[in-house]
Amino acid sequence: MKLALLSLRAPQVGFYYNLTKTESHLVFKIDRAIEEKVDYLFFPKEEQISRRALISDKMTFLGKQAWITFLNNEMYPSKFSIKGASSLEIEGNHFCHVSNDANISVYFYEASVLIMLEVKEDTTVSLKIPRPIQILINGKETIKGQGICGFQNGMLKLNLEKGQYSVAVTL
Repeated sequence: MKLALLSLRAPQVGFYYNLTKTESHLVFKIDRAIEEKVDYLFFPKEEQISRRALISDKMTFLGKQAWITFLNNEMYPSKFSIKGASSLEIEGNHFCHVSNDANISVYFYEASVLIMLEVKEDTTVSLKIPRPIQILINGKETIKGQGICGFQNGMLKLNLEKGQYSVAVTL
C-alpha cells in the first residue's frame, strides 16, 4: 500500500489523514476538505484475520475491509464498500446487515442508489436507503414484496442466491 501522496498536514492539497490502530484493524481517516468529503478505510492487520467488530468514530463494522465516504461532515454515507462483511452501523443506525458474509458496494445519488453485490451463498441483505420507486436487479425490474425484495422500516431487503448482482434503485 503506497502512502506517498498523503501528508499529515497538507493544506496546499486540501486533505489530511490520520492512522489509528485497533486490536484487529488499521483505520485510515482521510479528510478531503476542499471536496468536503471524509473517507474511512479499514484494513485487517493480518492477512488471514477473522471477522471482528471494529468501532471507530461512532461506527461499528463487522467484516474484513471497508471504505466509507461521508459528505459535508454528515453521518450518512455517500458511498460505502465492505468486503467479507456482515454489518455496518453508524451512530446507532443499521446501514447494512447481511445473513452471510458478502462483498457490497453502495453509491448514494440524489435520485438513485446503485448497489453492487457478490454473495457466495444464499443470503439476505438489508440496506438502509430512502423509499424506492423502482428496483432493477441485473437490469430486470422487480416488484417490491414478491420474493426477492421488499422494503420495510427504511430498509431494502434482498433475498439473493449465490452470484453477482447489480441493483439500480430509483428514488
